[in-house]
Amino acid sequence: MVRELIVVIPVFNEEQCVESVLRDWTAALDRSGIDYGVLVLNDGSTDSTLDVIQRHSAGHGAGRVEVVTHANRGHGQTCLEGYRIACQRGIPWVFQIDSDGQCDPAYFPAVWAKRADYDVVYGHRATRRDGWKRILASTLVRLVVRVSSGIDCTDANVPYRLMRTEKLSALVESIPPNFDLANIALAVQIKRAGWRECAIPIVFRARTGGEPSVPLLRFARKAIELTTELRHLGQP
Repeated sequence: MVRELIVVIPVFNEEQCVESVLRDWTAALDRSGIDYGVLVLNDGSTDSTLDVIQRHSAGHGAGRVEVVTHANRGHGQTCLEGYRIACQRGIPWVFQIDSDGQCDPAYFPAVWAKRADYDVVYGHRATRRDGWKRILASTLVRLVVRVSSGIDCTDANVPYRLMRTEKLSALVESIPPNFDLANIALAVQIKRAGWRECAIPIVFRARTGGEPSVPLLRFARKAIELTTELRHLGQP
């Protein structure tokens, strides 16, 4: 029997917080009554992250939490792998969060309630508690995306996103395997494809562990790379 929802969680060196993230989210999803699965993609962690994930998976039961591990390939491409798996299994909805404790499950019911009328429902980070540096990075991403692609995405890199898999596979495959910030590219392709979009205001919490996938000091170089990659990104 095909599940209704798969929750994709890319993980890299999050031993400090991944267990609490999994505990909070599986508890919230258990209460929801949704037939769900959690797909944790371990992106080549070098700490004890994998041990923590496997311990939680074994303890939760019912095959709800599945672990996939691979050599490090970056956050964005790891997300795409999770989306591909959801599409291949014919699971109608895929929801992506990050593993750093910033994504609060309290807002998921409001996101889920909007799914019938939309192809993608984002959590709009209306309130952010992760500091001015991350807010600045998101502002710069929006500017780079607009200049490079002509597309205005309010928050192209937001991790809190629910997507209809029926239309997702073609967009995922339109993103090159060497595109580093692949979730940003996917937000652009979703706009280009004319998906019905909705955004639910959420509070984005402070990180509880680990490091951002793109530290601010490296962001200037990443912004240049993103500009080039978006200009060469083909139509979906």
